[in-house]
Parts: sequence; C-alpha cells; structure tokens
Amino acid sequence: MISFFVAIQCDNGHIVCSTCCPKLRNKCHKCSLHISSKRCKAIDNLLQSIEMPCPNAKHGCREKISYTGNRMHEEECIYVPCYCPLSGCDFVASSEVLSNHFSNKHGDSQIKFSYGHSFIVSLKSNGETFVLQEENDGKLFILNNNTMILGNAVNICCIGPNSSGSEYSYDILARSEICKLKLQSFAKNVQRFTLATLSSEFLVIPFRSSEPLKLEICITPMVPPIFFSLFFLLPIKVLLSSCVLNLYSNSSVLQIPK
Repeated sequence: MISFFVAIQCDNGHIVCSTCCPKLRNKCHKCSLHISSKRCKAIDNLLQSIEMPCPNAKHGCREKISYTGNRMHEEECIYVPCYCPLSGCDFVASSEVLSNHFSNKHGDSQIKFSYGHSFIVSLKSNGETFVLQEENDGKLFILNNNTMILGNAVNICCIGPNSSGSEYSYDILARSEICKLKLQSFAKNVQRFTLATLSSEFLVIPFRSSEPLKLEICITPMVPPIFFSLFFLLPIKVLLSSCVLNLYSNSSVLQIPK
C-alpha cells in the first residue's frame, strides 16, 4: 500500500506534511505557530505531476498511479498478490499466475471439477480443507471445514482479487438416510487462506459417526460468458408462461403466475 500525504502550512508559510502534523501537536517545527488546515498549492501542483507504478507492478500490473490522485486502483487491481493455499508453499503471485503454479506444482493436491456439474467430496476429519480447481480456467476454490460446538461448519471461498467481487455461486448438499441439509451461497474472494476464513454464510452439519462425510458440491459462475455472446448475437423470443426464481440471499421463492 502506497502512503500519501498532504502538504499543509502555518501562517508563516512553513510546510509540514499531514502525517507529521499530529506528532508536532499542530505546532510549526520552525516558528511554533499553530498549523492550520491550509494546503500549500505549490507543493500540491508538484505532487499531482508525480506518477508512480502500482504496488503490484512486480506481479504484472502496468498501471501508473498519480501521487495525489484517486487511490481506487489499489483496491481494484486484478494483480493483487494471492498466496498459495497449500501448507508449506510460500509462492505468491497474481491469481492467474497462482492457478498455473498450482496446476504445475501441486497437481496431485487438488480436486478437479467443472462449472455447473456436481461432484462429491468426502470429509474424513474435522478441520480438513480441500483445494478445488476448475478444469478449464484453473480457478482455485477452497472448501473450508471448521469444527464448531454443533458440528462441522463448511463453506467455499475463491482465491482472487477483491475487485472481481462475488463471481461464483455454489451449492453444498449433505445427505443422510433420513434427511438432507443444503447451503446455497456465494463464494467470497480471498487472497490468503487461513483456518479462520469462514464467512457469515456456512452450512452446519451435526456430528455423526466416524464414517466420512460426503458432500455434493456444485460451483457455477454468476453470469456465464457464453450468455452475453448468445444475448448480443442471436435474436431471442421468449414465451413466458411461468417462472420460478430461487433467491440465494434469503432462500425464498418468488413465483410469477401466468
């Protein structure tokens, strides 16, 4: 993170940076006069002409940041460093490079899956986590399994920059002979996975026998890229007789009658 400061001055024109002003108790270090909030326009103009590379330049970002300009880029940069989720590996890179690293170096440590297709994961112990990797784009996800008083708390997060927001929804289904529990939620983006990476949405599965707990999982992109291609390239006629929309946020069902 780049640190920015503003040049302010006392009534005699002595310049002090905004970060040092509190340390000086708002008194000028040269004449001891009170330092107001009056900015020095000459220094401001000088700083506005200065451009610096993005802090993520070493990870591939070529964006230049104005010293006094909008700092939004740092929060939205897609090259923000992401950490390898495998314990003992200290590899750090952008999410895209990290996906390639994981495929090449840890190919036997992930579970492959395809978007929109259900797959089974067996949890053999409490606190066990799994790295899930999509077969086509290599996107990395973490199946997080934490132990709580009531049972196992499971959810899924995505390794990627904050700028992309929640791009994926997922279903987790735990089934037994007499009942089933299901969570429908969105994958939170994280850059570093820890055992505490448990969002406010998770599925609690009561403790059962020592047999492995089998979860049926399905991960889906929020808006498949092919949808836009079909939408803009093909004329579409829709005859709507009825529609059922499942709202993930509150698990309610909205019905549009005929």
